[in-house]
Amino acid sequence: MAFAPRLVLFLTLFAGAAAAQEQSEAPDGRPGLGTVRGAHELGRVFTSPSAREEELLQALEETRSDIRVLREMVRRAYRARGYFDLVRDSSEADLDALHARFAESEPIGLDLIVGGGDVADAYAAMLVDLRFQARLPLLATFEREDREITMGLALLRASQDGYVELKDNEARAVAGRIDLAAALMRSIRLDLDVLRERGDAQAPGEPDPNWIVELIGIAHTRPEKARREAYVSFQRKIDRHRERLETVLFWPRLTRSISTQLDRRVAVADASAAHLDKVQRYLLVPPHDDDPAPEVAALDGDDRHRYALSEGLRGLSVDPLNEDLTYWTAVAAAYLYAPHEARQWFDRYLALRGIRSHKEATLRGRELNSKEKLALERVRQAFQVPGTLGR
Repeated sequence: MAFAPRLVLFLTLFAGAAAAQEQSEAPDGRPGLGTVRGAHELGRVFTSPSAREEELLQALEETRSDIRVLREMVRRAYRARGYFDLVRDSSEADLDALHARFAESEPIGLDLIVGGGDVADAYAAMLVDLRFQARLPLLATFEREDREITMGLALLRASQDGYVELKDNEARAVAGRIDLAAALMRSIRLDLDVLRERGDAQAPGEPDPNWIVELIGIAHTRPEKARREAYVSFQRKIDRHRERLETVLFWPRLTRSISTQLDRRVAVADASAAHLDKVQRYLLVPPHDDDPAPEVAALDGDDRHRYALSEGLRGLSVDPLNEDLTYWTAVAAAYLYAPHEARQWFDRYLALRGIRSHKEATLRGRELNSKEKLALERVRQAFQVPGTLGR
């Protein structure tokens, strides 16, 4: 029959696409959402998932939950060791505050140690604690990757339970971002487990008790030039031991192997930030309203909003997870078009903020900021005269 070759070709392509979907992998080789499917197929992961997809989503949530537990164990261990003495108002401080204070203290670390006291003891103990230093990038990375996954999943889910309309390229970009973050999260969980405090003197990263003694000796070294030279040499030794520890960890190796993808994510963020800046300039968002560029000041309101909308759409095609860019794109669309046409952009912004207009649980006990209030109002309202927003 004449159509048989075409039918065979169609079935071959369909089978190939299905196989690609089933074999979708995250950058660490584990199952992922992949970047093959379009917006409709990716959205259906949340309405009619396959057994594999259910397992994927459950494993992702378990990974995030495990890291939160491990992070809390770390916080308690640090508090028991007196590390929080480094922080002012230490009773209220969290890990982020401790890590920030440690980073601020590094340039004056020797002076702190020479000064003595609880602050000096806390800093010295952290300086020689290789596991503390190895955890620093892991815990800092967790916050970012957790947010990437939260926003990505929320946006894909919102394409099924709200007004959000994702293009195929946007949905694929979101899925790729989720897979990248998930791979990093899995390596973080593995490393935090490797670095757990188990009371084993032979455990990876266990500090040498003699290092504190050596630091005390350095603090009493005279003259000052010799003291500082000895301290620099000591820091280099600690760095070498930390680097050896990192050879048995997963996260450093993974980040090296996927450096191209991580660089691409940074480039995407930079590009969307540039688009956001242009959008805000066209919309005269403070401080751009104070002294707008001549070419912007020469435009009337409609043209400014049209240029802003164009820049916003271009930026979101690159980075669908930029919530500020999403919000101002919505503002530009609402100025130019009827509410039902602009509503999808406000709903996208709400999704990225963890808010669903039809789910009171996402609003309960939450104080909305001005942007969230406006977005929620625009999503919920049925009618509005076009062109009134922002005039």
